[in-house]
Parts: sequence; C-alpha cells; structure tokens
Amino acid sequence: MIGLVLALKLGAFSGLFAESKDATRATLTQTSARLAKAGTARVAFTGGLKPQVAGLTASWSGTTLISFSADPSWESTYAKVEVPGKSVPAKVLHKGSQTLVSSPALAVPDGRAWVDTRETALLWQHALADPTLGITDFTMWEKILDTVTPVGAAETKTGGLPDVKGAGHEYQVVCFQTAGSCPPPFGSDKLDYLFNSVGHQLELSAWYDDDGLLRRLDVEGSMLWDTRVAGADNTVPNSHPDGEYYYNASFTLDNFGSPVTVTMPADNQISQSRGVTLRH
Repeated sequence: MIGLVLALKLGAFSGLFAESKDATRATLTQTSARLAKAGTARVAFTGGLKPQVAGLTASWSGTTLISFSADPSWESTYAKVEVPGKSVPAKVLHKGSQTLVSSPALAVPDGRAWVDTRETALLWQHALADPTLGITDFTMWEKILDTVTPVGAAETKTGGLPDVKGAGHEYQVVCFQTAGSCPPPFGSDKLDYLFNSVGHQLELSAWYDDDGLLRRLDVEGSMLWDTRVAGADNTVPNSHPDGEYYYNASFTLDNFGSPVTVTMPADNQISQSRGVTLRH
C-alpha cells in the first residue's frame, strides 16, 4: 500500500470529534467501491502542466461522463486543449483497451473522424499537450486513493481547504517518495515514458459527502526525467522534457447514477493513417 501522511478536516455536521484512523481509512480506501455502486457520474475537470523554469506548457478543461466498473468506460468532451498560441476542442472515448480521439483541429490524412491512440502516432503540437496523457484521467488518480494508509497526522484538522457544497468531509493526503510506492510510475504509459522521477511529492485533497461518495478531488505535484534513474534505459534522452514540470488537476463529481452509454464508432470511421498532427 502507498505510504502517506494524512491530514483531516471534519465538516460542520461531524461535530468536534475527529474521525479515527480506521474511519478515515474506510472512507478513502472505499472510494472506487462506492463510485461503482453509484454506477455513473459526470466529472468536470481542469488540468495543467508547466515547467519550473522554461519550456512547453499545456492545459485542459472539459467534462467526462463515466461508467464505473471493474473496467470503466467514459466519454470526455474537452472544451479546450490549450498550448501556446492555440486552443482547440476535442472528444475522447475510452472502452476496454481502446481510446479514440476526435477533433476538428487534427489533420487526419485519410479524413476519418476518429483516431485510435494504440494504432496512430498523434502529435498535439508537442507531447505534453496530449489530452490522453493522464493528467485529466480521473480513474488514474482515483486508484491512488484506494491504497491510502492514514498515518501520522490522521486526526489533525487542516482548516485550509475550501468548502464544497454537500461534501463536508475533507482530507489532505501527501504521498512521500520515501514510502517507496508513490508515483511515478503513474499507471499512464505516456506519463511514465516522459517522466521517471518525482520533484515535489504528490498531494491530494479530497471531499466526500455523508454517504462516502467522492465529490471533488484535487491533485498537484511535480515530475522530471532523471538520467541517473534511467540508467541503461536512457536510450532516447532527447525525447524527454528538460527540467522539472509541475502538474495540477481538479475533478468535481455529480449526476451520480444518470445513464451513461459509451458507444464506439464503426471501424470505417476510425483512421488508418499512421500519423496525425495538429493543423497549423
């Protein structure tokens, strides 16, 4: 299990008594189980990447309709995939092992509407702009909460989190690399290829309602490519970003239980092109 230090702020209806470590553990480690019981949710998200000093930047915002299960499926509508000098919309469909992307801003040689990220090299001006990188993938961060072990400051009131309507149970979790099981790896092939080391440790802030349903999740931290960590695997050093990069993302969940059906397009709508780029 991931080694974490946890700080807790109880909502107004919880009175003056701090939750026990067992109660805290039960809330955090049952995040996925309770979402699976709810069945579905709408997840509004924002996210961003920026360098510590200088370099490429990217940010995203939009909404995901997600069906929770042992193998979640979702449809994400990106209002903005933003890189320097350009902001474009996009859609992402995920079901099983397949992730498809569509955007009017993509130059697809065979003119088909959808691109299969397993089969086609897709360049969103630069690698960090890719909406399927993982920063705005709610399921990637959700899995981390399921392995939380509250220790240390488990009964300390934080007092520093903003209020979220209907979600009075607030938690702050810090994942220290010395625990030996914090990301990276993140569980995203693309992120884990670009970054292999942590700079600023992962911090999570989570808000739950009285039924134990996660209503908001914020994450932040930093990562970098460290050639010393890479060792013999440092075969293509120029394909990794230079320096330390800070990431952040925020997810707000609602509309639990509303119908969500993810329908993948027919094969004749999926590009057979080997490479796709962003239009100039």
